[in-house]
This record gives sequence, structure tokens and C-alpha cells, in this order.
Amino acid sequence: MFLRLPGALCATLATQIAIAPYLQAASFIGIGDLPGGAFFSQAFGISSDGSTIVGQSESASGLQAFRWTEADGMVPLGYLEGGFFSTASCVSADGTVVVGSGTTGHKLEAFQWTVRSLSLIHI
Repeated sequence: MFLRLPGALCATLATQIAIAPYLQAASFIGIGDLPGGAFFSQAFGISSDGSTIVGQSESASGLQAFRWTEADGMVPLGYLEGGFFSTASCVSADGTVVVGSGTTGHKLEAFQWTVRSLSLIHI
């Protein structure tokens, strides 16, 4: 035996079933901070699939750029030569390239970090 529903009701139910997975409540998940400094981190960029997050966090040596992935956690990116501050602003769609700025002496300069180089490079 089948139950016949009016067309409009069927369409409404089908729409609700189709969008149900997207109606979950928003939630926030902390990604931690770098060890050694005050507990502090800020995120400024996220890859297109959400798997890589970049920003800055306070470490034992000061504010420092980081790259976070679920597999590696929060990884410090370091400083430009002679620098004492860095922040990561953006990340590529696939999470392999990070750009930001950092100090060299008393100047603020742009940098690029890649999965291949594993170090900050002046740009």
C-alpha cells in the first residue's frame, strides 16, 4: 500500500531531505597555539577545502606565523633572517603555499613559504 501525497507536499519534503545535511548548527573548533608564549592565536587564511589554516600565534620567541593542518597540528613557520615577528595572511587553494609578512631588522617585508622550501623566503 502506498500513501499518495499532494505534489507540493512531496516537493517540500524532498527539498527538506536534500538540504538537511547543510542545516547543522555552526560550531567552532579551537586549533590551539604555539608552545612557550601566552595562549594566543589568530587565523587569517584558510585553503579552499578548509584543510589548511594560517595565521599567527605567540611562541616562546614572540609572535610567529603558523600553518595548521589536522595531520600536523599548528606548525611555526619561523622568521625572516634577522627578524623577530611574522604573520601568515593567505594560503593557496591546496594549502601548499603561504604568504605573509615579517620583520628583518626593523623593516616589515613580504614572505612566501612553501611545502617544498619549509622556510620563509623574501618576495
